[in-house]
Amino acid sequence: MNRFPHRQTQSRRREGAEAWSLPPSLVERLGPNGKRRGEVERLFQERRRGSVLRRLWASRKPLSFRAFVILMRMTGTFARGQRALLAPEVSEHVFFMPDLPVELDGLRILHLSDLHLDFVPGLAEVLSAHLADLSYDLTVFTGDFVDRMSPETLGILESGMDRILAQLKGPRYGVLGNHDLLCVAKTLEARGLPILLNESVAVPFRGAVLGLVGVDDPHLFEGHDLLRAGARVPDGVFRLLLAHSPVIAQEAAAAGFSVCLCGHTHGGQVCLPGLPRPNGGRGIPPERVSGYWRFGSMQGYTSRGVGASGLPVRFRAPPEIVIHTLRAAENSLPFA
Repeated sequence: MNRFPHRQTQSRRREGAEAWSLPPSLVERLGPNGKRRGEVERLFQERRRGSVLRRLWASRKPLSFRAFVILMRMTGTFARGQRALLAPEVSEHVFFMPDLPVELDGLRILHLSDLHLDFVPGLAEVLSAHLADLSYDLTVFTGDFVDRMSPETLGILESGMDRILAQLKGPRYGVLGNHDLLCVAKTLEARGLPILLNESVAVPFRGAVLGLVGVDDPHLFEGHDLLRAGARVPDGVFRLLLAHSPVIAQEAAAAGFSVCLCGHTHGGQVCLPGLPRPNGGRGIPPERVSGYWRFGSMQGYTSRGVGASGLPVRFRAPPEIVIHTLRAAENSLPFA
C-alpha cells in the first residue's frame, strides 16, 4: 500500500510539466513566430495550473449545450452519432492542375486530419484497419492529433500513433493544429513522423520533385509563416501546402501555392437539418468548411477529419479518410 499517494501525484505532475515544456529546438525551427506560439503555450500552462475552482468554472457547459445533448439522447441521435464516429468513409478526390509536371501526374496523397486520439477511444484501431489495404504514394496529416493535454494524453498519442504509423507506406509528413502543443511534434518526430514547422521538404516522385510545404497552426497560435516555409522551394517546383485551417486560403493563394490541404472544421461535425453547417471558427466561409474549394488560382480541400471534439458524435458529417490524386490537365475547369 502506498503511504504517500500525494507524492506520487506530485511526481506525475512534474513529469507532465516536463513533457509539455517548450522544446527550444522546435521553437527555433518555427522562426520569428515561434515566440508567439511560446507565449500562447505558456498561457495555457498557467491556466492549467490555476485553482480547481477556476478550472471547474472554465469547464462548465452552457445550459443550451446541455439541453442539446439531452435532446440528442432522447431522440436516439446521440447513439447514431457515436456509431458514425467510428465508421470513417474513404473519399477519392482528383485535383486537375494545368501547371502540374507530367512526372507528378498520378501522385496519390493520403490525407488524414483531426484525429483527437485522446477524445475518441478505439479510433486508432478502427483507423489502422481501414488504412491497411489503401493504395497511395505519400501520407500527410493536417493537425489536431490530440484534443486536451493531460497527464495521460502523450501516452495515448504514442500508442495510437504507433498503431497508425505501422500501417502507412511511403513518406509521411504532418503539421500541428490548434489543439497541439509543440511537445506533440517532439513526440511524433520521435516516432518517425516529421512535422513541418514553417518548413518545406522535397518529395521525389518518378524523377520529379513535389515541394511539400507545411505551416504552424494559423487558427489559434497564428504561428504560420508562409514566406519562411516556402523559402527553400526552388522556382518552378510544384508546391503543395499543408495547413491546419482553411482560414489561410487567401494568404496562401497570394503566395502562389497551387494546392492547399487542410482540416480543422470537422465538416461541421454535428449538422442538423435546416440549420447552417457549423464553420469551425472565424474567417472560414461556408464553401471552405468541407471538401473541394478554389480561391483565385489555388485549389484546396478541407477534410472532415476522422476524430471529434466537444461531443463524441458525428451527424451528417461522417469522418473521412481522403486520397487525393494529382492530374496534369491541359484544359481544366476555369478558376473562380
